[in-house]
Amino acid sequence: MSENILEHVQSIETEADRIVAEAQRSARKLQQSLDDETAKLRARHEEQLREKVASVEQELDRETEQRLETLDEEARAARQQLESLDREGVSGAVQFIVAKLREDA
Repeated sequence: MSENILEHVQSIETEADRIVAEAQRSARKLQQSLDDETAKLRARHEEQLREKVASVEQELDRETEQRLETLDEEARAARQQLESLDREGVSGAVQFIVAKLREDA
């Protein structure tokens, strides 16, 4: 009878070992699946971030180009105004201002 009990205990131990081994295999499989899914999610989010950064950079480039064009236009207009001033009139005005400053000094 004790042999029967020993055989039964060994049978239970064998079954328990099999169940533990199967659980470990399932856990490894699940862990690998989670690792794969995590890697996919990370890659997807990194790509979305790269796309957003590229979009923002493009928008900044457009805005910068527009601002530069506006500044170029303003500079051209100022240059034209300066070029259109009567040089003799400006020279006379400068001489007048200098003379006044000398008088006040």
